[in-house]
Amino acid sequence: MGGKAMQETENMISVRKIWKNIKKYWWICVLFLLAYGLTVAKNVWSAYQADVRAAQQDTYQASGMVYYPHADEEEGKFFVALCTTERVVDRVNGELLQNGFDKYGSEGDSIEVHWIGNTFGLTLLGEGQERMSCMMDAFLRCWLEEAQAVSGKEGSVLNDTSVRPCVVKENGSVVVYEDPSQRQAGISLGDIITWRRLMIAAAAFFAGVLVIFVLIVFDERIRTKEEIEEWMSAPCLGILHTQNDGRVFEALLNGVCEKKQICHVAFVTWRGKRSLEETLRLLSIQAEYEVLENVSKTPEAMKRVVEEDCIILGIYLNQDKRSDVKQTLEELGILGSNILGYLLFD
Repeated sequence: MGGKAMQETENMISVRKIWKNIKKYWWICVLFLLAYGLTVAKNVWSAYQADVRAAQQDTYQASGMVYYPHADEEEGKFFVALCTTERVVDRVNGELLQNGFDKYGSEGDSIEVHWIGNTFGLTLLGEGQERMSCMMDAFLRCWLEEAQAVSGKEGSVLNDTSVRPCVVKENGSVVVYEDPSQRQAGISLGDIITWRRLMIAAAAFFAGVLVIFVLIVFDERIRTKEEIEEWMSAPCLGILHTQNDGRVFEALLNGVCEKKQICHVAFVTWRGKRSLEETLRLLSIQAEYEVLENVSKTPEAMKRVVEEDCIILGIYLNQDKRSDVKQTLEELGILGSNILGYLLFD
């Protein structure tokens, strides 16, 4: 029996199988990108709302610069660390309270030191123009005085304190303005498209591709004739695309039936019984035939198979599953059925 010789092989991944699954599941990649896009939109909107609140605050950036000579890098690091020591901060807070301002740190203040050679730049962020001016002057003076008291070296303030209105954005960036009325929040292309987000979007796309690849690996639907030849030795009697293909099969089947004196033929299919019957009606098949569907799942159909002179399988590409066809072949082999071959419908 030609149909009994089967090989247990891995699922064959053909170009057509890949293409069919991409056409069927391309929306998975879009879904991943859409999900990430919605997340980005939510984050951008939340950041914008935070920027709107920040723009309504009376925030200022104060800048100042001092000169302090130091012998080596360790002494420079000491001077930088000295700026935020408890002793310096306590002196600064004393001056702020004396002038009627809130202490450093009470309004979400921040401080940053920039060190280049013997020059140390100080940047403060906080609320209130006069408060930030007072705070900067106090920090510069107390910082230098404490350094002189410890090391004996004298430094100096290099420029006047600069205080400008600003907005501290959600992402931590600071936008400085010339006038407080210019404070505003907005969404720029740079707020939406960043390298990090582009990389994550690419990762989301490839995650979708990975899901599709997994579906391809586990796709049991028969996509090509070559896939069938991998595990079934029964010959292909024809690939029916057009009516002319049917005529060729008709001549072949009638010749085989006459030569081997076959009177009854069963066409076995899995989910295309009506379609197969309509195709066969257009042909002039000399032998008597009937179409049986889901033979392995229907006891009545299985009994009919035993009575037939030969079996022809009707396999539909992109519809029938390899497991269904192989299971039916095994059962037909047990029954000793004469499998003449298979018809392929694309």
